[in-house]
Amino acid sequence: MNSAERFLTALHGEVPDRVPIFELYIHPKIIEALVPGATLPDFVDFMELDAISSLWMVDGTINETRIDDRTTVDEWGITWRYGAEGRAPIEGPIKTLEDARRYIPPDPDAPHRLKTFREYVDRFKGKKAVIYQSRYGFMWAADLRRLDNFLMDLLDNPRLAYELLDIANDFAVRLALNAVRAGADVVVFGDDVAFKTGLMMSPQAFEEFLLPRFTRAVKAVQAEGALCIKHSDGNLWKILDMIVNTGVDGINPLEPIAGMDISEVKRKYGDRICLLGNIDCGELLSHGSADEVEQTVKETIRVAAPSGGYIMSSSNSIHSAVKPENYRVMIKATKRYGEYPLQLI
Repeated sequence: MNSAERFLTALHGEVPDRVPIFELYIHPKIIEALVPGATLPDFVDFMELDAISSLWMVDGTINETRIDDRTTVDEWGITWRYGAEGRAPIEGPIKTLEDARRYIPPDPDAPHRLKTFREYVDRFKGKKAVIYQSRYGFMWAADLRRLDNFLMDLLDNPRLAYELLDIANDFAVRLALNAVRAGADVVVFGDDVAFKTGLMMSPQAFEEFLLPRFTRAVKAVQAEGALCIKHSDGNLWKILDMIVNTGVDGINPLEPIAGMDISEVKRKYGDRICLLGNIDCGELLSHGSADEVEQTVKETIRVAAPSGGYIMSSSNSIHSAVKPENYRVMIKATKRYGEYPLQLI
């Protein structure tokens, strides 16, 4: 199998020739340390990863106007503050229901969308899985109000929450379909909904406000011929049934330090959904020894990879604090222990 075949076979829940390897995001510092002078596409080729992921936050999907060295305002009218690991929203433009009803969202068909992604398609389509990573709308809606205000709206101002979620979901679905039509094999819908200790909202609120819009996005992408992965950090156990029941193809990143025991996820859902991730990027990849990384990869393959439906990745991303050599060990160990038929069972 080539990389595209390997990744898509596993994402279908089937058995490839070996456990595929991918990351949603790899910090430029890690790329430079392991392959000096490489771009992300060069790095993906050199390290023989099985997929390349285009991330809307860094690939030019949303235009921004710079205010100062650390601050921008994007097309949504959201103000962002940049730091070492990326950016965080600090203010949104919507204060009232009347603001929301007057609000005009960005144009999902604007010509600057998907520029970097199309370059990845041109280089890798048919060779490696080409992934477009976006949102189904929750965090765009939340950022329009600021997350703390939006979570209160779910209780105190549901009409405003519905209005913003529909605006963001319409944009997100159209953008995802454009990505599929441009060549995406897979769309990853982000929108974190949990912390390490539990959900940002009640399961009932997730079911009422977010689940219908997430389901709509998944079904639209699948109807267009691509596969879908749901990404959310944190402890998802209370809503995992709902996520799996949408028919989404994969779940990522299954944070072990948030209680997402991959052996238990495999036992309960492994015949219905592909599992991606679970290699701790907080302590293990950042502070652990090479031997600890290798043994963790080996054990994860042993419990998650039987019968296929497992793809190796970190528990969030390869961020700037990850030891470059530990990431190299993770890749090499996957190739060493991940060949089918597995010898670790």
